[in-house]
Amino acid sequence: MPNNQNSLFSTKGFYLGVAIFLLGLGLMIGRVILDIQTIQKESKKPQQIAKSINLDSSIASLQKKLDEKIAKQEESTKINFDKSIPEGALKIYEHNPINNPKGIITAVEFIDYGCPSCLVDANFTHRILKDNDNVKLISKLNNTGKNKQLHIANLASLVAAKENKYFTFREHQLTASKNDLNEVIDNLEKSNVSLRSFRREITKNPDMLLHNLALDIAQAEHFNINSYAIFINDRMFSDDPKAEYNLKDITVYLNNL
Repeated sequence: MPNNQNSLFSTKGFYLGVAIFLLGLGLMIGRVILDIQTIQKESKKPQQIAKSINLDSSIASLQKKLDEKIAKQEESTKINFDKSIPEGALKIYEHNPINNPKGIITAVEFIDYGCPSCLVDANFTHRILKDNDNVKLISKLNNTGKNKQLHIANLASLVAAKENKYFTFREHQLTASKNDLNEVIDNLEKSNVSLRSFRREITKNPDMLLHNLALDIAQAEHFNINSYAIFINDRMFSDDPKAEYNLKDITVYLNNL
């Protein structure tokens, strides 16, 4: 059937339809390009805004206000920190390792390397004191287990002390992922303590090791210490509910010295 010249299917109608289609497609592409450009401009706005902000003065102002607030908090939470024990009541033995002997603040800890919760508490205290050059840390051993089972890690620490590697061994024990015999041996190796020396000590000199351990434990029992505890200038800090001062109070005490 012949095409009508005015029909949509005529040659002129065909080209008109194509033209309309192309025009619509062009408009659609143009809209997409505009949307993309708008998104790109908006994504740049936060960066441009950040550059225009004077962060240095804002942070400095914030730091000043925080320092003032912290100072007020520490004043309001100031504790008298009366002595927990008489001066000189803590006896320091030859086997007790001393870190930073020149420190003017004396801290004496009782630690049980076979007690996981004690290691957590000791690690917390370690982070507070490790960068304080004024603290002289003296380490004594304890046995907090109810069954009083011998903890090999305590004996290992005494052997490490004889080789002047105690505090290296201590740091490895505080951050150990496990608390078993293999971990103790690995930590001795990491501390450059001879395993042969360790074996010789526990074979030939166990009585001396146990005697030294017993001296520290007797003091811990005398002061009724059942968990990790540290005495700073004769003030006892511990997370034991019976303790007068908590471990978190150490920072306040040191700041008020």
